[in-house]
Amino acid sequence: LVGVPESYLAQCIEYANDAGRGLDPAYTLAPEALANRMKARDGYVEMATELIEKRREHPVDDLMSELVLAEQDG
Repeated sequence: LVGVPESYLAQCIEYANDAGRGLDPAYTLAPEALANRMKARDGYVEMATELIEKRREHPVDDLMSELVLAEQDG
């Protein structure tokens, strides 16, 4: 639906799981878990940026392409 290629899904799920850890204010992250959370955020941004550039160059019939095209068209 969104347009994340199947080859990215496992990494996307890992990023989501790592980024979601510690969202509960009652749960304190260990330094290693916090570092993983930040790494996941950075990885997700890098992956999303790459996918946006691909859709900008070669749009397909998915939500990501529609959002990229809407941004370009204003």
